[in-house]
Amino acid sequence: MRNESSELKVITEVKKLTAYVITITEKSPKKFRAVFVMRMQNYCVNTLEKLIRANSVRADSLEGKARRSALQHDAYTELKTLEYISFIALECKCILPNQYQQICRQLDSCISLLVAWRKSDERR
Repeated sequence: MRNESSELKVITEVKKLTAYVITITEKSPKKFRAVFVMRMQNYCVNTLEKLIRANSVRADSLEGKARRSALQHDAYTELKTLEYISFIALECKCILPNQYQQICRQLDSCISLLVAWRKSDERR
């Protein structure tokens, strides 16, 4: 297991978001498990997977840069979709308002870090 200090900050933040979403959705009503809970959890895990894959791609060739960029874009799309699904989950009372606010704060941080990483790659 990697030390968090040597890990990309965006990966560390998505891990925290994933842990939070899994924790809060465990208490969601059963009727929402298939509709919201599994999807929210899967979007988190999928994002984490894409970020880890993107970080492992060597971006020293055009093909590598394109592959990394595509994975970063996919991770961004997963995070934005999680944001939307979380809002619907709030409206349907699957999660509480304070839980939704916390998800949004963490999502904002993750998205900002991901965008900064993408811009850094573009400058290289």
